[in-house]
Amino acid sequence: MHNGTEAPAADRTSQTEAPATSQQQSSIEQLTELCRQHPMTSLMVGLGVGLGAGLLVGGAIGGGMKSRTDRSYLDKINRRVSDALADAIPDSWR
Repeated sequence: MHNGTEAPAADRTSQTEAPATSQQQSSIEQLTELCRQHPMTSLMVGLGVGLGAGLLVGGAIGGGMKSRTDRSYLDKINRRVSDALADAIPDSWR
């Protein structure tokens, strides 16, 4: 409950957020439109990014692999994910 001297939490939050620049806003709009035009590709890119991030975090938390075979297997997966993401990203974004 506020006593009238403090702004409600929603107002304080909106005051502290910096407005997006026109370049940021334009990029967001382009990304949104691209996702609408290519929903399956967008989904696959998102899944690939999530899988890649999960593998990286899992490897970091796991502390390292015990055998060389395990490392080479993760390297192969990492390359496949990287290649799939590179193929899915439009040339104009590279």
